[in-house]
Amino acid sequence: MKSLANLKKYTILYAEDEKGIQEEIYEILELLFKKVYLANNGIEARELYIKNKPNLIITDIKMPKLNGLEFIKELRKNDDKTHIAITTAFTDTELI
Repeated sequence: MKSLANLKKYTILYAEDEKGIQEEIYEILELLFKKVYLANNGIEARELYIKNKPNLIITDIKMPKLNGLEFIKELRKNDDKTHIAITTAFTDTELI
C-alpha cells in the first residue's frame, strides 16, 4: 500500500457533470490525494486548472459548456506534461 500513500503528495482535478457519479468518485479521490478540485463542466475545469495547476486530471468526455476533449485540446496548447485520464459512460465507438 506504500504506492497508494505516495498519491497523498499530488493534487487532482476531477471534471464530471453527473452529480451522483461525481460525489461517489470524489469520496474515493479525497482519501487518496492531497487535494481534489471538482468541476461540473469544461469551463469550470479550465478555470480550476489555470488557478491550481493540478498534477493529474480526470475528465468526462461529454460535459456541458465545454466538453472534455475541447478542454484537453486547450490545455495541451501550453501543457504537455500534466497527466490526463478520460472517462465516459457512453458507448459511441466512433468517439472512443
